[in-house]
Amino acid sequence: MTTFSLPARTRGFTLLEIMIACGVLAVIAAIAVPAYKGYIATSRQTEGWNNLNTLAIAEDEFFLENNTYFLGGDAATLETASGGLWKAAELTEAERNFTYVVTAGSTSAISSSFKATATGKGGKVPASTVLTKGN
Repeated sequence: MTTFSLPARTRGFTLLEIMIACGVLAVIAAIAVPAYKGYIATSRQTEGWNNLNTLAIAEDEFFLENNTYFLGGDAATLETASGGLWKAAELTEAERNFTYVVTAGSTSAISSSFKATATGKGGKVPASTVLTKGN
C-alpha cells in the first residue's frame, strides 16, 4: 500500500507576491493610460489639420476656376459647394471630430479671401481646439 504525503511547502504564489504584481501593474497603467490619451488627441488634431490643409488647396483650385472662394457653415455644405474638390476625411457626421466653417475674408460680392476654421466637437476633441487657415 502506497501513501502520498504533501511536500512541506506546496507550489504557488503567496498573497504578498500577488499584491506586489498588482501594484506594479497599477503603476504601469497609471503612466500608460494618460500617455495613450495624449497620443489619440494628437492624432485627432493632426487629422483636423490635414482636412483644413486639403480644404485650403480645394479653395485655391476653386478660385482659379471660378474667381471666387466657396463658403459654407458645415462639412456637408462645403462638400457640395466645392463641386467635389473637397471631402472631409471622416466618412459620416458622427465620425467627424471637428466642425468645418469657411467664411469670406472680404465683404465684397466676390470673395477674394477666405478663412477656414475647424473647431473640436467636444467629446473626442475639446471644443477649445480651434484650427484656422486662410489668406
